This record gives sequence, structure tokens and C-alpha cells, in this order.
Amino acid sequence: MTATDPKRVMFMPECEVLAHTGRCLAVAKTLRKKFKGEIIFAGRGRYSKLITEAGFKYYQTKGSFRPIATEFLTGGWSLFKIPALFRKLLALYREIILGELELYQALKPTLVIGDGRPSVSISAEIASLPCILITNISIGAGVLPRRAIKPILPPTSPLFTKFPWLRPVNNLPQKVKDFVLSSHFFKLSSFLRVKFYNRLRTSFGLKLWQDRDTLKANQVILADMEVFNPVKDLPENYHYVGPLVWEPDMELPQSLRDKKDLIYITMGSTGSPKAFPLLLAAFSRMPEFQAVLSTGELISMQQIGPLPSNVQAYRYLPGVEMAKRSRLIICHGGLGTIYQALSEGVPVIGIPFLPDQEVYGIDRVQALGAGLKIHLFELTPKRIISDVKRVFNSEEYRRAAQEISSHFTLEEGPQNAAELILRELSALG
Repeated sequence: MTATDPKRVMFMPECEVLAHTGRCLAVAKTLRKKFKGEIIFAGRGRYSKLITEAGFKYYQTKGSFRPIATEFLTGGWSLFKIPALFRKLLALYREIILGELELYQALKPTLVIGDGRPSVSISAEIASLPCILITNISIGAGVLPRRAIKPILPPTSPLFTKFPWLRPVNNLPQKVKDFVLSSHFFKLSSFLRVKFYNRLRTSFGLKLWQDRDTLKANQVILADMEVFNPVKDLPENYHYVGPLVWEPDMELPQSLRDKKDLIYITMGSTGSPKAFPLLLAAFSRMPEFQAVLSTGELISMQQIGPLPSNVQAYRYLPGVEMAKRSRLIICHGGLGTIYQALSEGVPVIGIPFLPDQEVYGIDRVQALGAGLKIHLFELTPKRIISDVKRVFNSEEYRRAAQEISSHFTLEEGPQNAAELILRELSALG
């Protein structure tokens, strides 16, 4: 690309996760209204089809985190297998980084924007390309100084139900879990992360990192609200922009347009499909409530089976439109769904499946009085019925959610992120 060529922005999300793909799409759609250059995407995964459906050019990268992540998350590993995992990850990261370098050479982007792909900042550094990372505070908390996390965050322990070989942690007394995990989990994970990346950097002849901040980039976009997940003493290149939420380009089904006081159920792309049969069993015993669920790619309609007469199911639904018609949203604690709910002042019941969904998602909702948490290992139809009736019929939860909604709109996040990207492009000359 010569000096007279138009600038080219390359988004590189982790396409196996809807949140990462969706955030990049939300920003890219806003950016293309203001940016005169070219916007392209690169990645690999099941949600890449959303990119081409949105009208963007898409290039497939080499290597995928999915097989090793699936093996790890489903109990294929134990603590004794960590050295083997370490070596396997190193080989995988090298393959992915080399593939990204080939794409840079072929496509010659002006700026690279990564989301959920830890390899991007390293490959961009090797290629001497400016880089912006999109993340949220759940990732930032693992790399920022611990003092940056304000003490108003309630003490809690990360959720380990998705890691079968760590389930004994759940049998510890709560005070022990809070002390060991809140005090030492992030320190240990940060130490291991830096150790891993430095081994990887050594293999590419790069300087070692001396601190725990592995989000190395020209700018870091935090897709969060400070009022919801506050921190202090952020580095100058970290920026709150507000929620970045993806919506499918679709109209609400006709049968739902005039509905109100619904209960909307979604487990996103990283929740547990095991929640669906328990939820359906509960709603079969609550005919007074009308529930609508969306399955996404998490579970098929065939796997769900027969529905109670008071429940409708769809593959995808526009989340904000559903929030406008709902009095309660039940989800996995993902920030995208939580922000959709809170933007319309709707309280949330969260069934978290990953540590960040608990600690920085539904725990924050619960701490602010806008909903409740149910652990997956505590999930029963009886518990669901009790909590649904409690939240649905409570004005206190609704008032708390409406108070949070007064602090943001979903339009602000993509606009702020696009403006930051344009400023960075302008600074590049």
C-alpha cells in the first residue's frame, strides 16, 4: 500500500464467540458511515457468517483455538496436564501468529483491531502495525494493577462449573473461596499469562514483557460503563466507550410485536445448554407467565424438544426489541445481554457459566439491586420458579434497573469507539 492508497482497517475478532464478533461488527457498521477507506475482517469460527451477511469482506485465518478450548473446558485436562497444555498452546499460537503475518503481508492493513484474539497484539508488533484492542473490564482486570479495581466490587470467587477438574473448589467454605480466589486467583493467572506470552515472544525474538499488562496496543477500548464496572488509575491508552452490543439485522416476528410483560430467555453463545430443559420444566408449571427464548447456535430446536404452551422459541431475536417487551430477562450473565436488558430498565436473572459472567456480569447486577444470580449447580425448577416470581413481581428490582438505564444508551458505545479509531487513523498520518 502506497502513500496515495486509501487506508484499510482490519478487524480481527475471535469468531467462535458471538460477543467478540458482534462487538467488532457494531463498531465497523458505525465506522463505515464516517470512514472513507476500506474496512475488512479476518478470523475463523462459526460466527464469521455474520460478517459477510453484514456486507464486509472476510478473510479466513489459519489455526483455531476451538479444539483445544473445547478439550480444556470440558474436562479433558487436569492440573497435572498443565505443562502439556502449555506446549500445545505455544505451538497453536505460533501457527496462528504466522498465519496473521501472512494476511498482513497480503492485505497491507493500515490499522489492526483485535477482539478476543490474544495473538493480534503480538503479530501486529512483529509487523510494525498500529493496533487497537477491544475488550471489557473482565479481561482488563486480569492485566491491570489490582489497585485499579475499586473496592466497591463485592468480594466473590470465580465460577468453576465449566471446568470439571476444578469443581472441588465449589466445596470449599465460602470464606475460604473468597480469600483464596479473590486474593490470589488473579495474581496467579496474571503470572502464568505473562510467563506464557514471554515464552512466545522469545520464540519470535521480541523483548520480554516486564509487567502484567498483556493488552499491549496503541489504544484499548473498554466496552463497558464506568458506573457498572468501575476502575481507577487506568493507563492513558485505556478508554471507556460504553457497551458495544450486536443486534441481528432482522425484524421482530409478527406474533411478538404487540406483546408486553414477557420473560425473555437467552444463553448467548457461551452459556450452558443444560439450563434450557430446567427452565422449560419451570415454565411448564408457571402458565401465568409468557416466555420467549432464543437458542442462537448453542442448541438446536430438536434438542430442546416440545415446548410448554406458554413458551415460544426462535433461533435469533433482536435483543433490544425483546427487552422493550419484557419485564424480566434470564441469561448467562454475558455483558452484551445484560446491557440490552438494562438499557430498557429490565431486571435480570443470571445463570453464569464462566468466571467473568459471574464476577463482572450478574454479580454486578445483583450488587446494584437489578437482579439475581443462580449458580448452574443450584439450578432447579423449584429455584427458578421462586426467583422468577420474586423478580418479576418486584418494583424494587425494576427501579434499580431503570436507574442504571439513565446512565447510557446503546448508540453511544459504537459511536465513541468509531471516533477513537478515526482519531488514531488521523494521528497515523
